[in-house]
Amino acid sequence: MHSSQIFSTCIIEYSIFRSAITPEAFFDKYIRTRTPCILTNIPAEDPHWSRIRRWVAPPDFPTTSRTSRFGYIKLAAGDEIVQVETRCKPSSDGKVNAEFGGGGRRLRMPFGEFLERLEHGDTDVYMTTQYQTEDERHSEEDLRIFGGDDDEDEAFEAGNDSTQNDMDALLEQSQTITEYLQPPLSQLSADFPKHPKVFGYLVPQQVNLWMGCGPPESEGMSSGLHHDFADNLYVLLRGRKRFTMFSPKDAVKMEMHGKIAKVHQNGLIAYENDNAAKIPRADGAFPHDVAKWKLKELEKRKKELEMLSELVDNDEDDDEGADAMDVDDDTDDMDEEQTVPRLSKPDKGKQPYTPESSKRNKSTDQNGQTDETDTPEEKPYPRSFSRIDVATLRKYVDRGEVVDRTLEGTTPIVVDLKEGEMLYLPTGWFHEVTSFGNSNMREDDPSERIHVAFNYWMHPPTESSFNAPYADAYCESHWFKFDSF
Repeated sequence: MHSSQIFSTCIIEYSIFRSAITPEAFFDKYIRTRTPCILTNIPAEDPHWSRIRRWVAPPDFPTTSRTSRFGYIKLAAGDEIVQVETRCKPSSDGKVNAEFGGGGRRLRMPFGEFLERLEHGDTDVYMTTQYQTEDERHSEEDLRIFGGDDDEDEAFEAGNDSTQNDMDALLEQSQTITEYLQPPLSQLSADFPKHPKVFGYLVPQQVNLWMGCGPPESEGMSSGLHHDFADNLYVLLRGRKRFTMFSPKDAVKMEMHGKIAKVHQNGLIAYENDNAAKIPRADGAFPHDVAKWKLKELEKRKKELEMLSELVDNDEDDDEGADAMDVDDDTDDMDEEQTVPRLSKPDKGKQPYTPESSKRNKSTDQNGQTDETDTPEEKPYPRSFSRIDVATLRKYVDRGEVVDRTLEGTTPIVVDLKEGEMLYLPTGWFHEVTSFGNSNMREDDPSERIHVAFNYWMHPPTESSFNAPYADAYCESHWFKFDSF
């Protein structure tokens, strides 16, 4: 299957490659040109791949009993509280925009309980992105216990500015970690690389686990047509997935819930906002957050200049004192060693500022929309979701049937992803994902209908250089706090 499209000045095509590729070659052929592709034939001996495989077919647990099929991850993270999305109900006209991922309400439950529901054939719950809630944030008291000793606690209570700065930095670092890595993946982080090698110098944004149980019939389970705000590496661990994709060039025909303000050169889609400072840049960062970060960096440099100036001034004063002693022959030599100011060692706790928009208030999606948990009513669809219902989409894709000119003139690309394959999808590519269980599943075993995927979201690049894919160090400074933890 192969299709070519024009997006801006780049040729956009869907490709499959079946051999190893260097990060430099991957960037030049796929990331720079914003080209979706499937990575196949992942070596079974790859240490990370073999570890992730334990999540769905653990060698140390028997698979004859469906209650032990996910024994490895249940043992590792079964007690973690996770957010689970419920299946969306059809609208008043009977149409379904998305069964999951759109407007369904969220429930909180232990991960082990969620797994048991899937194993018993529950098709009404699905695990999606685990957005952090306000109650899950570390308080300053939590961080003192987490990162400080008794002396630091006393200094903190005494109002020591240095210790306060350390605690602020630790708070920022903790929030960066929980933004990237949340339960249950926080308990499984030893099984996968923090940064996939094939992405080179792209900066990670978040990792996610996607799990659900499909219906007994063959239609599968739909995510609805939508797009992401990051580059996506989607790893299918169990079941099969059908992706129906459209290029960002078709954005005006996607009938989105939000009003599109701009499609960036790299494909990232920005929506209209009353505050222009909250329309994201091409790398996904918000201008007002970048401004705060730059001010913070300038403040740090200003302090360095002040310290250097003080050092120079003190050194000049010492030289004048030495000249005076040379004039006065009766002056005794100084017995004590003269103290010279020195630049202090860099404080590991004082890392660059973490923007407030990255510290999700309550529970916030990639598009900045609040996601209340345990609410009785369903939420409105995010702006990044299309109003085109699944039935209309499938009529167009499968039979070429146009309903009320919807999708007319667009070029869909349909790919089937199998277990052990990875899909690279650049930001802004619209996609509807239909999930199925195993192709050879037994009808008497509901757990055969369970599908599992894992993905990385990466900040989309804005530059064509492999070694410097971003215009500034904003994204890199944010990731540094996690990588140095």
